[in-house]
Amino acid sequence: MPTDTDLVQSDVRLLKIINALQDLDGAGVTELATHLGMKKSTVYKHLNTLRAQKYVKSRDGEYRLSFRFLDHGTYIRENTDLISIAKPHIEDLAERVDELVTLSVKEYDYGVYLYSYNDKYDLSGSAYNKHGQTRFDLHTSSAGKSILAQLEDATVEDILDERGLDSKTENTITERGALFNELNEIREQGFAINRGERIDGVWAIGSGLYSPEEDLYGAVSITGPETHFSNIDSEEKYLDELDATTEEINLKLKFSK
Repeated sequence: MPTDTDLVQSDVRLLKIINALQDLDGAGVTELATHLGMKKSTVYKHLNTLRAQKYVKSRDGEYRLSFRFLDHGTYIRENTDLISIAKPHIEDLAERVDELVTLSVKEYDYGVYLYSYNDKYDLSGSAYNKHGQTRFDLHTSSAGKSILAQLEDATVEDILDERGLDSKTENTITERGALFNELNEIREQGFAINRGERIDGVWAIGSGLYSPEEDLYGAVSITGPETHFSNIDSEEKYLDELDATTEEINLKLKFSK
């Protein structure tokens, strides 16, 4: 990773302002300056630049991100082979198990929710920490643990050094030894279970994917209320359906060009 001396600090400040506008769900110059510890004149100039390029809009002194950012998000989604290949399989699996099914990937040292289907309990909204935030700590979910299990231990160590093992619920794994023990189990059995480790009362089962053309590590997960996973027959059905789906997607990814 680049060091601070390799970075253009004005660009760093600009990106911090963009992220703060999302985190704060819009803000004025004074609020942004206080939140970021920047001079108001600096914040004002950056906002003027963003507004001139139509990346922010303002009303009554409050600035918000504009729809122009959707252009970038849509471009990324439409040009990611993993999404286009996995999407019909995700939807088919969700219909068969009648639960929320999600496609996630690793980017840098965190996980990203790429696509979800059949979210009848609004579990995706509960999983997001901030407005529109689709990133998550890999150790807190079945998808994330399925992704970590595909990586070398040294790579996992690097991720933990950067992100830590923050607790989301009392069931979140917060010790490295316990996490590595579980990753070894996942490698042996081929799937991961989330027992309310990110959201209380919400369980999930996940299995890993790999897109060689894009060098993307990902996972498919089935998520629902804890009561839906307490029945052994239901859990076995979920595992069978999940295994069949990830096998189909991995096969297509292997031979995609």
